[in-house]
Amino acid sequence: MGPAVRKRGQAGLRCRPRPGRPPKLTRCQLAQIPRLLAHGAEAYGFSSPIWTTQRVADLIWHRFEVRYDRDHVCRLLHRFGWSWQKPARRAKERDEAAIQHWVKHTCTCCAGYLARSSCASPCAASGTALTSSAPSSAVALSLFDQVSIYLYRYL
Repeated sequence: MGPAVRKRGQAGLRCRPRPGRPPKLTRCQLAQIPRLLAHGAEAYGFSSPIWTTQRVADLIWHRFEVRYDRDHVCRLLHRFGWSWQKPARRAKERDEAAIQHWVKHTCTCCAGYLARSSCASPCAASGTALTSSAPSSAVALSLFDQVSIYLYRYL
């Protein structure tokens, strides 16, 4: 038997209000947030489909007139099982055809160097390594992947 039961009997087991500030959003309003986010950010006038914590905070303000800090919005999203995702950053001017051409014609001559080089190579950066026992097409594909990773990370 616990101390609450010993002191107050059955009344000691009743639910009591939680200490602290009451939540700003009701349970019903919190339940609406995942459905609102499912429509996508563009449906609410944002320029890209990516949800940021600031955008979610703005949506909560416009929909429910409740202000939340970005950090607290992150906690709310974790409560729903959502997590933030970092968008892939690529230059708008990126020319995929030129990159493929460079990899095919210029970079294939350094396949041996990339296989032997240390941590500064794209092989080490991607966590993969070339093996000389692989067929030449597999080496070229692997090299292409490694150079693509290198270009993405460092250029």
